[in-house]
Amino acid sequence: MIATSGICVVQYNQTGNANYTAAPQLTSNTTATKITPVITWSNPADITYGTALSTTHLNATSGGVAGTFIYTPAPGAILNAGNTQTLSVTFTPTDTANYSTPAAKTVTINVIPAPILGVCGTSNNQSFTIVPTINLCLSGTATTITGTGPWSWTCDGANGGSTASCFATKSAPTKPGDCDANGTVTIAEVQSAINMFLGLKAVESCVDIDSSNSVSIAEVQKVINSFLGL
Repeated sequence: MIATSGICVVQYNQTGNANYTAAPQLTSNTTATKITPVITWSNPADITYGTALSTTHLNATSGGVAGTFIYTPAPGAILNAGNTQTLSVTFTPTDTANYSTPAAKTVTINVIPAPILGVCGTSNNQSFTIVPTINLCLSGTATTITGTGPWSWTCDGANGGSTASCFATKSAPTKPGDCDANGTVTIAEVQSAINMFLGLKAVESCVDIDSSNSVSIAEVQKVINSFLGL
């Protein structure tokens, strides 16, 4: 008989002996079909964005049948964040005479967003005449700034990322009343200082030189002197 798939012919012979005559030869045919390998593959564990697909995730088996696995996406691929993303594999047996090619197998994998770490920006640990509003965080989300100088805020992480605490100190302006820190005092800034003195405008550190949370007539005079270049 043959040892591969196809038509198997079996011949039965009995040659006889001293007591029995030879029996007629009998022949029978049977069909041997190819075996279809069973692919076994379970849904891989969740991964974090940035993790490349590897044999940890692409680990289908064929029940010991030799052959070639082709995965889609291929090993080394980095998937975007998202749940229930499809992975598939096809298997081609080496011995195609006795094994047929099974249907493709699919599983799903969840890709978790990578943590975003809170990192203070370049305004951290610096001195300003007015509250900083830019360069608060290199990454993460800046919270509301608290304080009147020194000031503090945090850069909040996301997806399990850490939070950073940041601060800035207050320094006296080079020129009293130069609230926009451009090196000059304008008539509008003089008027602003007067309004602070009159209680018509919130006090700013660029005019409140002595940090008393109020503006005196002497401080207004300093702003006027800055405007006049005195």
